[in-house]
Amino acid sequence: MKSHPQKGMAFFITFLKFARQGNGNSQIGCNQRNLQNGFSRIQILNCIIMDNNDIFKKLRVALSLKNTDIISILKLVDFNITESELGAIFRTEDHPNFKPCGDQLLRNFLNGLIIYKRGPAPEQKAPARKILR
Repeated sequence: MKSHPQKGMAFFITFLKFARQGNGNSQIGCNQRNLQNGFSRIQILNCIIMDNNDIFKKLRVALSLKNTDIISILKLVDFNITESELGAIFRTEDHPNFKPCGDQLLRNFLNGLIIYKRGPAPEQKAPARKILR
């Protein structure tokens, strides 16, 4: 049986939020008691089906990012977005100004997040070619 890729991503993001912020019952995120209790069934079931907006929202909360931080992360990969467009992505689905998060936006955010956390990738030199005679 093959696992759905978004199911794994949803579980990862929920665990990331749990590890950094706790499960809401304590101030400390990843202490021994919380690790023994693990996830409740409700937490796991709630994170099974997620769209790009849900993934983006959970990452924003888990990493404690503000809209200005997200805009600067997206600028690292030359992707421009306004604060009002970003606000529309984080609205609830029933709001009249809701905008679905596309794959391109989420992909560019994740690529920018890598640069933001690790720094730019070092430039690789092309291997020298050998001349055969």
